Amino acid sequence: MLEYSSLLFLINVVYAYFQKAYAYSIILLGLTITSYLLHTSDKKDIYNSPLFWFDQIMILILLCTYVYYTIFLPFNAQIVSFLALGLVTMLYYGGYVTESCCFDSCKERAVFSHTCMHIIGAIGNHFVIALI
Repeated sequence: MLEYSSLLFLINVVYAYFQKAYAYSIILLGLTITSYLLHTSDKKDIYNSPLFWFDQIMILILLCTYVYYTIFLPFNAQIVSFLALGLVTMLYYGGYVTESCCFDSCKERAVFSHTCMHIIGAIGNHFVIALI
């Protein structure tokens, strides 16, 4: 399921390209590739693999780009954008700290939360790209 939901970012890649946000498009393509490879790889000791860390670097680069573009949006759009960012952060990093959401001990809940994170992230990115 996660390998498919990570492909949602391809919609953002194409949309950013047609909006002439080429850097954003390339960063999203990198994240899509690393996310897809990570979710289709052998799950043994994934957090120590170079692919995991490369994926985290792509997320950090995208985060910086996302925040940079959001600064120039109208105030109402900034609120929506940061709400999406907050939800994604809560689902992943908050879940890591509390061992819930994306890191829940119940695999079904963890996969569902991670899929929701991909969907919310794709919507948030689409929103920012639309207003660039």
